[in-house]
Amino acid sequence: MATLTKKLRWGKGYSGKLGNKAWIARITGVEVDVLSTGKVMPLTREFVDATRVEREHFNRARTVIEFTYDLEPGLYEQSAEGERSLFIVFANAEGAIKWSTVSAARARAIAERLDEGESFEAAIIATKEVA
Repeated sequence: MATLTKKLRWGKGYSGKLGNKAWIARITGVEVDVLSTGKVMPLTREFVDATRVEREHFNRARTVIEFTYDLEPGLYEQSAEGERSLFIVFANAEGAIKWSTVSAARARAIAERLDEGESFEAAIIATKEVA
């Protein structure tokens, strides 16, 4: 299956935005706390392992580390340089693998449809109008 390559950076030993750890997680559904409130809680996720890790220096206290991820079509969350965002990876009409950021509301709608057994492709089409 075709994948999308995405790179994130983390500055080990750095303060500021670059000092925040970088990661990508695949969204697998939504958690529901039925016993206490019955409300939908945060999205469930599985962290994705980087396929490649490169360091500028190996023996310095401060160094920038670059993580490379190969992502299949799906719904993801990322944390990079102090910013968290949700995005989808999908194949366009020509078959090219692309990515696009999505709102929290649309991400939740996609995750709920995935929990119901709907395919990812059908879920992103059905939620196009969600803000």
